Amino acid sequence: MNALQAVVVIGVLMVAVPGAAADPTPVPVPRAQATALADELRLHPEAAADDAYKFLHQGVFGPGHAVDDRQSAERLLDQEIAGLAPAAVEDPLCQPLGGPTPMARIHLRPFLAAGGYPAVGHSERYRNAFKPAYRVVVLELARAKGWCP
Repeated sequence: MNALQAVVVIGVLMVAVPGAAADPTPVPVPRAQATALADELRLHPEAAADDAYKFLHQGVFGPGHAVDDRQSAERLLDQEIAGLAPAAVEDPLCQPLGGPTPMARIHLRPFLAAGGYPAVGHSERYRNAFKPAYRVVVLELARAKGWCP
């Protein structure tokens, strides 16, 4: 992790709760989420501050841009799968995000390779460097499906 990434991690970990202007005390981030973010920055060294924010946001709030109806979700997923470019890095099948209700990213390429069928966006730099393709799910579900240890 370079110096810029260390500053990003420290800055993101010190985000205050919305509406807490009267109390500027940083909100502590659970160790699991901090460890998950450090792993993310090792896996994707070109990540910017907005990518670190997205990672932590997904860990707390889950998928922020999910589609409400199943048919639209299936159609959009089929389109994404059809347009998947080769991976820039070897993504793990399961990438825990931490958070109060632990979430995980299930990366589509390894998920599909294993025979499975599967809001705030990443920075352009991150998308160009890593071509991310994953879904955010509740970690408990991913473990029940055998996708995560």
